[in-house]
Amino acid sequence: MKIAVKTFPGAKTEHMIHYVKPTLNKQPSQLIIHVGTNDLSSKSPTKIVKSISVPGDAIKTEDPKTNLTVSEVITRNDEEVLADKVNLVNEHLDTLCTQRNWGLISHKNSKSIHLNGSGKHLNRQGFAILTRNIKTQLLHNHTIN
Repeated sequence: MKIAVKTFPGAKTEHMIHYVKPTLNKQPSQLIIHVGTNDLSSKSPTKIVKSISVPGDAIKTEDPKTNLTVSEVITRNDEEVLADKVNLVNEHLDTLCTQRNWGLISHKNSKSIHLNGSGKHLNRQGFAILTRNIKTQLLHNHTIN
């Protein structure tokens, strides 16, 4: 299984539709999108999930055979209101992914102790947990396909 990871620091959900196009040209069997964190301070949970659905729907329209999975938004500890929004976004993501028959990667095993001093970004332990969660999903998808 060949895996490519592409990061777009600072990107918001509306930018992903542009970033994902070159990847779709390679006709991946699986695609995981991990977005939403950068939108927490400026959008409601409903708008964030709607913004995530746009590139998701575009991906499935472009290549219906691509197995699409959405990665939950990771916990935040920099502002209490944002931590609460993370939970709401992830609840709505669960509903969206169920409705669209997309995979969903849970990060409920990621806690505030897994964040760096800013309370926004993962520390080394947190990154290891994120990586393990994604790897588990990839291996699961690979065995059922």
